[in-house]
Amino acid sequence: MYMKKLIFLRSFNILYLVPSTLNITHYWPFKNDFIDVIGGANLTVSTPTMSNDRFNKAFEAARTSNNSNFLTAPTGIYFYSQNLTATAWIKIYSCSEHGRIFDFADGPNTNNVIFLYSFSSSCKLHANIHDGVSQGAQSSLSLSPNQWYHVGATFSVNSIRLYINGNLDGSGSASTPIIVKNRTSCFIGKGNYGDPGKILFYSNLLN
Repeated sequence: MYMKKLIFLRSFNILYLVPSTLNITHYWPFKNDFIDVIGGANLTVSTPTMSNDRFNKAFEAARTSNNSNFLTAPTGIYFYSQNLTATAWIKIYSCSEHGRIFDFADGPNTNNVIFLYSFSSSCKLHANIHDGVSQGAQSSLSLSPNQWYHVGATFSVNSIRLYINGNLDGSGSASTPIIVKNRTSCFIGKGNYGDPGKILFYSNLLN
């Protein structure tokens, strides 16, 4: 699903390996920092630390936990059309209630675009668009703690699809499309007991 040609990008004298596509809008590689090397939406830190990635390389993932240790993105436009693909590497430690990979919104139940690694403590991926009424999709597979997974979610006008390690694993309808607008409450890893790594947003649908 996600195999792309790679290019090199230098930011703050650090060399990043970046998937080569013009449709990437934001990329947080977590390479010993919390910089968005594509969109410039650098994250502020609420006490998370760096962790080892899936290759056991130090300082290549973030360590988040519960609702006090998470990452905050600045107010801005993150979704530039009604089509969105979001991908991430994640390793979880427990199945929490509403453990979020990201949650970008205007506040509770207002223009939320949400991607969770655990919904109702199930350890199943869940993604939805929420604006008073929630529409979404949930994976069939339950994630196992202490394992790395490559996960993805695609949002379109009519549907949401979930991928685990490149395989389609769940889908659902979306009667409300993504609204292109500034979002003021943008979080990564909130309520997440685990390590998110290399999060990317695309403005098109991958499959």
